[in-house]
Amino acid sequence: MAGPYDPNLVELYVRQTAKAIIQACKKPIPAKIGIGYGKAEDISQYRGTWPIEATPLSEVTVIKVTKLDDSPLAMLFNYPMHPAVLSSENLFFSADFVGYARAYIAKENGQTMYFNGTQGDIIPRISEEKPCSVISKILAEITQNIFTSLKKNEQRTDEKQEYIRCDTLGKSLAETVQKVLHSINTKESLHMQTDKHVYSFKPQPTPFGLTLPIEEYQSEISLLVFDHVHAFVTIPGELSCFYDQKLKKLGETLGYQQVSIFGLVNDAHGYMIPPKAFDTSSTEAHFSFGGEYYAESVEQKVSALLEANKAL
Repeated sequence: MAGPYDPNLVELYVRQTAKAIIQACKKPIPAKIGIGYGKAEDISQYRGTWPIEATPLSEVTVIKVTKLDDSPLAMLFNYPMHPAVLSSENLFFSADFVGYARAYIAKENGQTMYFNGTQGDIIPRISEEKPCSVISKILAEITQNIFTSLKKNEQRTDEKQEYIRCDTLGKSLAETVQKVLHSINTKESLHMQTDKHVYSFKPQPTPFGLTLPIEEYQSEISLLVFDHVHAFVTIPGELSCFYDQKLKKLGETLGYQQVSIFGLVNDAHGYMIPPKAFDTSSTEAHFSFGGEYYAESVEQKVSALLEANKAL
């Protein structure tokens, strides 16, 4: 999806990432931290094939970091949705709506970071309603380019609309994050426990014959729990919202305040979807490299970690 594999480019990314981490560790800054939750509703939609009428969760998780005097230092927010407002015809590198959301949040809250969640079968909900301001911009653009071809006008207008939608959606998500940030009280210490499940991953052909040129290698799922109730799980791929709902419900029964999932962390095994969705012609099935029951296996691994580290 990003061109041919280049080992030199991979090595550069690894080296530069490690360098940044080492630099940060050498210059620690005294800080306070807090965790909060909110809901960003009506901005996402389900695109999967099974379950047929699944409803994506709207939970937003926010980690707030301040200096000791409570002034903003950094923050991280977690929300499950593909950054896919811009169409596949747009070949520029872009953070999509996430970039706009980060820019809005960073104005008042310092360094802003984003972690995707169970984005596997969740995409942005694009309203077909065009605000007057949008229509005015489109009409003005068409008028100014009246002597150019209609095709060029349409392409330019569509692209303009996409960026406006990115801005609108990003701002909506940012407003939710801002509300959560204002409700969080930070403190100088949190109890933290970690755990992980290391396992051997054997890539399987997708239902459409796509394969990875790897026979077997080691991967892992990690768990971080803050103050015994805030659980964060790393998933090495794009998990379906079907499992997000199940894991959050399990977390509640085990005494966690929330189970937040960081998707595409540590690894990228493609889409992790229910077995009934595996043999469909969906986008997710095309790029599901773990086999028909891989998502079920991942759910079991995460459930075991949550159970072993459940709230006191």
